[in-house]
Amino acid sequence: MKKILFSFLALSVVLSAPAFVYAKSDKKADSEKQVAHAKKEADRHAELENKEWSVTLYKSDAKGKASSPEKGTLTFKAEKLTFNGFKSFSYGPIGYTMTAYDDNDKGTWESFLGSESVNTSVRGDWTGTIMNGIISEAFDGGKTVVNSRFTSVNEVKDLPKEEEKTPEEIAKATAPAEAAPVALVSKEAPTAKKK
Repeated sequence: MKKILFSFLALSVVLSAPAFVYAKSDKKADSEKQVAHAKKEADRHAELENKEWSVTLYKSDAKGKASSPEKGTLTFKAEKLTFNGFKSFSYGPIGYTMTAYDDNDKGTWESFLGSESVNTSVRGDWTGTIMNGIISEAFDGGKTVVNSRFTSVNEVKDLPKEEEKTPEEIAKATAPAEAAPVALVSKEAPTAKKK
């Protein structure tokens, strides 16, 4: 009986060893995928950050009637995006989220801004220097929704980088202003010296 039990245990160990090796190599593959995805997200983020895209906005009204196209810019700076130069639309600066896709070079960014009067959702997809996006504005608690779109083709420029400050310059700029010296005066009665 002991021989059968021992044989069974030995067989179990031999058969489970490949599964253990497979599980270990599968974890390594997952780790490599995570590293590759993180690099891809960093690359996509670099394509946006500190850039200004020339954009054409095709705005619609509540009835779906399109107005004349407007030219303006979409700026990504300091982890925030801003639409500038449009007569009919103003947005930002506001934070955004970004997604990179492992199976292609496309990236997607999204942003949302809510207020009592309007909730605005903005989304853009880009590959290289081509970007297309949609703006959805919901008025009156969502009773009226206006969808507009924007495009940019090969019109991207780098923004000037801010000069980096030394730690001493940062400390000096953020330190409180120096106050005038103040004399400390005791409010206690002077004590008489004993002889």
